[in-house]
Amino acid sequence: MGLWGIIPLDLMSPDRKDDVIIILAELPIAPRRKKQALAEWAQCVGLGMTKDDYQKLLGIGQPGV
Repeated sequence: MGLWGIIPLDLMSPDRKDDVIIILAELPIAPRRKKQALAEWAQCVGLGMTKDDYQKLLGIGQPGV
């Protein structure tokens, strides 16, 4: 899965991580595809992802989930 068409170009910056996570979390795609897209985005912008980032993406450990 490529990022183009999924993540807007204006979010291709490390400081937009939270926005990217929100967008990907809301997509109706399999969790592994969301994780893959986040990893690809992070690689493109030169940012490392943590376990917490992936848990936030999947709604794990979040209040009300």
